[in-house]
Amino acid sequence: MLRQIREAIKIKNPIIVGDFNYPHIDWEHFTSGRNAEIKFLDTLNDYFMEQLVREPTRGEATLDLILSGAQELVQESPPGLSSAPNALILSPPVDVTLDPDTAHAILILSGKSVRWGDTGQRRTNNLERFNCDPCVLGCEGFTSGRHCWEVEVGDAGGWAVGVASVSVRRKGGISCSPEGGIWAVERWWGQVQALTSPVTPLPLSRVPSRIRVCLDCDRGQVTFIDAGDEAPIFTFPPGSVPGERIRPWLWVGMGSRLSLCP
Repeated sequence: MLRQIREAIKIKNPIIVGDFNYPHIDWEHFTSGRNAEIKFLDTLNDYFMEQLVREPTRGEATLDLILSGAQELVQESPPGLSSAPNALILSPPVDVTLDPDTAHAILILSGKSVRWGDTGQRRTNNLERFNCDPCVLGCEGFTSGRHCWEVEVGDAGGWAVGVASVSVRRKGGISCSPEGGIWAVERWWGQVQALTSPVTPLPLSRVPSRIRVCLDCDRGQVTFIDAGDEAPIFTFPPGSVPGERIRPWLWVGMGSRLSLCP
């Protein structure tokens, strides 16, 4: 695994997310008494990688890790790792766009941006369009592989960012939860929370202004990261997302403006 990590770290802007079986590492002091874990820590040090998860994820151990590097100190090279047995290697964000045929009539689309409008737009009420909740899907759909993209959410209004199954309900009220085919995080009255059932409040040190969505179709997992400081926000664990076509999903509240990046 260490050889694979060394190869992956050479990619520009790598993020490695996964379940690592190193239960004895003291992340506060970056130490361990186990040889295998010491070699793992040495590898992170050698490549200027930082481990971003600050709280235990399994009992008292921190096993689910997010690794990110000081990329200006890492030599660039062609991608050397496309998959690993227990780690998610994310390439630079994929190019995703908004699907106007799914946008609620109150939403105004402009390129890759969407905002709440003052009045409803003249749009045909086709089968693909949300007619109750102010949502829009991305054009792209994913059934396999690993994909990530970023969304600028700004600092005004309410919003939700995530993914939805292609079969998500479009007519009438929707359930913004995994049971409704949606895996997302939202800002509601200043509180960031995961759209689990019931919702999970997230004690973040700050409200992110740009969110990275990381989808692993093969593992059925979605991870959200603050793209500003690379801090983890929330992960829907492996097996959460079913093996059907998954699309980017946005919920746009009054006064908010969301933009897909780049």
